[in-house]
Order: sequence, then C-alpha cells, then structure tokens
Amino acid sequence: MIARILIIWLALMIPAAADPVPEGFVEIRDIIPDPVMDIRYVTDHNFLGTPVDGYRASRCYLTKEAATALAGVQTDFKPFGFSIKLYDCYRPQRVVGHFVRWAKILMTLPPGPGAEPADQPAAAQNAHGKTWLSIL
Repeated sequence: MIARILIIWLALMIPAAADPVPEGFVEIRDIIPDPVMDIRYVTDHNFLGTPVDGYRASRCYLTKEAATALAGVQTDFKPFGFSIKLYDCYRPQRVVGHFVRWAKILMTLPPGPGAEPADQPAAAQNAHGKTWLSIL
C-alpha cells in the first residue's frame, strides 16, 4: 500500500516532459548571458490573468539567426548602459490553443457596455477583473 502511494506521489511530483525545442532554435541565454526578459505568460500577470498552457519556465527560444542578431545589438548597447528586453519569444502550439479557448469564451459573452464584469467568466476578465472585451 505504501509503495503504491509513493509511486503515485512521485508520478504527480515529476513534471511532464518539456516541449521539444524546434530545430534551429536556441535559448537566448545560450547566446546572450544576461538578457532582460519579461516572460509574463508563465505567470498570472498577463492579459489572461492566469499562467498560459505550454509555459513552464521563463525561457526565451528564438531562431539561432535572430538570437545572434540580438547579441550584436546587445553588444552595441552595453557601452551606453542599455540592454535589449525580450517580452515574448517562440510560442508552443499549446499556447496558441490556450489563446483560442480564451477567445471562444469571449465570443459567448453578451456584447456592449451593459454587461457587468462580475457576471463574466473569469477568463474573460483581465488580471484586475476590471477590463474585459466585447466582440461586436
């Protein structure tokens, strides 16, 4: 009995395998050791108000060509005390699927300013619960 519980517990604790990195893509920190990144989809501080499926860590994957070009810009900026800032990078298909599900919820909402945000599904509100969209 204890062995079964331990096996189940371990299965739940081990994270699912990460999405494979597409061929030709690199993690930006392999090219630029100190990039400034704001990868919000891994947190609830984004337009959905919840972490987005497919983001498990604040990582930025770009094509090697794009990462190399940005490294050149970073080198040019450094002497002036500036840095590039990366907000979003490669999006796995699961991320796009999450956005599509969210948009479908929005399309079921009553249009116009008469609807109260408290009556809307949580996914239709932003992280602050005050701003929401109407599809006309």
